[in-house]
Amino acid sequence: MVNQRLKCKGGWKPPSQGRYKINMDAAIDKVGNLVGIGIVIRDVQGFVVSASSQRISATYSPQVPEAIAIYQGLLLA
Repeated sequence: MVNQRLKCKGGWKPPSQGRYKINMDAAIDKVGNLVGIGIVIRDVQGFVVSASSQRISATYSPQVPEAIAIYQGLLLA
């Protein structure tokens, strides 16, 4: 059974023709009081149009870095 492949229903799906897709995420390092944000904008073929990452020294609840990532993604677009 080691050689069996797992089928994943998730994964990246392309945007509609003529549009772009923004994927973003945030991570929290509570020990170092850091927040990392990553943003990628792709076209319908999956090619990266733009990308950005940012490190912020701060402590937040988990929702705040996600909101910052959304905001930064919209600014990048």
